[in-house]
Amino acid sequence: LDDHIFSCFTPAFLTACFSISAICSLIGLFTRPSLFIFGLFTIYVTGLNTSLGVFDHSYSLISQIVLILAFIPGSANISFDKIIKWLFKYKKGLNPPKSELLSSNKDKIWGVRLLLILLACVYFTAGFSKLRYGGVKWLDGKTLTHYLAGGASPYKYGYTPPMYLSSTK
Repeated sequence: LDDHIFSCFTPAFLTACFSISAICSLIGLFTRPSLFIFGLFTIYVTGLNTSLGVFDHSYSLISQIVLILAFIPGSANISFDKIIKWLFKYKKGLNPPKSELLSSNKDKIWGVRLLLILLACVYFTAGFSKLRYGGVKWLDGKTLTHYLAGGASPYKYGYTPPMYLSSTK
């Protein structure tokens, strides 16, 4: 493909799309499409971080949850989209009940269970990764002591930089 087709995808344009989709996801405007776009962007940003050799399980969990929220029922229950739909019904003279704004009888439990399964899988893989790359040294408690004492904070004395699993170049 020609390079001029993709010339509109500048860093400023991508940053604007990311920001707009994040704000729309937060306030609930075009909820499902904005959650989907924001989820794709977060997966992309997480992939950039992973390409440097750092795999942070918490960031991958966040991006997967945002993407799942675009599809599960009930994720748009509290949103401007719902208020706008209610106002259109009200203007047409249908007199919808105000309780329709805060509740929905269409919610299914499978979305919550899917998120719990995802959370369990991420915690399992994080623990497995620690045992795989750190060995049984993770079981002695010194790692937790190191983090709680502030040794992982770059703003404190005794900072230990992260261990990269691949080349940092």
